[in-house]
Amino acid sequence: LCIHGDGFGLNVVTTGANASCDFASELLEAATTDLNPTEQSLRDTMPQAFEVTSPVTNQTYTMDCSNDARNLITCTGGDNAVVYMY
Repeated sequence: LCIHGDGFGLNVVTTGANASCDFASELLEAATTDLNPTEQSLRDTMPQAFEVTSPVTNQTYTMDCSNDARNLITCTGGDNAVVYMY
C-alpha cells in the first residue's frame, strides 16, 4: 500500500513487484494534473497514457492506464511495472 485516501475518488494506490511507491506517487501526480481532488474522479479520465520519470532509475517510462468494470485502475508499462489505483 503506497497511498491511502488521497482524493480523486481513490481509496488506495499500490504497486506490483517492479515499481516503487515513489514511482506510484509520480504516476498519480501525472494522472491528476488539472483535476480537483475533492470534486473530480480520476476514473472519469481513463484510459490514458502518461510519461512518468522514476525517482529510483531516473528514466522516463510510458504507463498505459485503464479502468475496468470493478473500477480498478491498472497502469502498466515501463520495465514490467504495474500500478493499481482503487
